[in-house]
Amino acid sequence: MVFRIAAMKTIEDLPLSERARRVVALTASAWQVAPLSAHAAARQAPRGYVPLRVARRMRAAITATAFAHSW
Repeated sequence: MVFRIAAMKTIEDLPLSERARRVVALTASAWQVAPLSAHAAARQAPRGYVPLRVARRMRAAITATAFAHSW
C-alpha cells in the first residue's frame, strides 16, 4: 500500500500578491479592523497627496516667514 502525502503549501509557495493579501487580512483580523471595500480603496488619495489649496497656503506661509526679516 502506497501513501501519498499531498504537498503542503506554505506562504513561500504563493505568489507575492497572494502573500500580501494574506498578510493584510491576518493583520486586519488581529487588529480587528474592518477591511476597506474595493470602492473605498479606489477613492483614497494616493500616499503623499496634498490638496492644491493646502499646498498654496503652506507656500504662502513659508514665503511670508522667510522674507519677514528683510522688512
